[in-house]
Amino acid sequence: MTTWQTLTEELGDDASPELLNVLCSRFGQVGPSPFADTFTSHACVVNHFLNGGYYPVGGSDQFFKKISPTILEAGGSIKVRKHVDKILVDEKSSKVEGVRLKNGKTYRSSVILSGAGIRNTYKYLLADSLSASKFPLERMEEKIGVSVKFVFCFFDLDGSSKELGLKASNLWELPLSSGGANIQDLLQSFLNKSVDEKDKMPLFISSVSAKDPSYQKRYPGKSAAVVTTYSQSEDFKGWDVIVNQRDRKKSDSYAIHQRKI
Repeated sequence: MTTWQTLTEELGDDASPELLNVLCSRFGQVGPSPFADTFTSHACVVNHFLNGGYYPVGGSDQFFKKISPTILEAGGSIKVRKHVDKILVDEKSSKVEGVRLKNGKTYRSSVILSGAGIRNTYKYLLADSLSASKFPLERMEEKIGVSVKFVFCFFDLDGSSKELGLKASNLWELPLSSGGANIQDLLQSFLNKSVDEKDKMPLFISSVSAKDPSYQKRYPGKSAAVVTTYSQSEDFKGWDVIVNQRDRKKSDSYAIHQRKI
């Protein structure tokens, strides 16, 4: 059952739209709306924050700094900013052999983990290696479905978090009108509008500088925040064919579209 269905059933006569909206307000950290996600997923997220949250002192790059020595000591190597062009597959065995970079260099491995998503992985990285009959992309996409999309806006602010009144807690801003409106109404109204028409939007607001006690020592007089909201493929129609992110950034029309968003 979905989160909304479960809560409505369990709360019974006490299930007012206002209460349901509050109980479902963290839905964005699951992804789909509470009308689509499962109650189990939502409950896991809520349980995760019952005793508060944690943030790494020194920023998220501390994970890399702590993990990388183990990789290197085990004989591994770490490559960054490398444009993978293709995943290599042996024609006879149909087993992966490694990856080829855009500059032509290859790295051999019997195991490849792709974080590019199923469509990019099968349509571009494996396009020349797999037969359409053996790995029908359309059928796989239909079975898995389209993932929820978000846009992020990062802010570099002058002034400390204390001076600016930034809080360590995450903030969900849900501009719901009175009269029984629910989260689904808000999402549908927002997503059905074009970029120029979008007004009332669900927002997730967070400040890493307020969470990290070492931030001011590393960046005196500065703060950082991120604002996230939902999006959809139609908001980027016309630019979705530009696979290379660098080429996309060079596009003047795309830069104008970014500013609109």
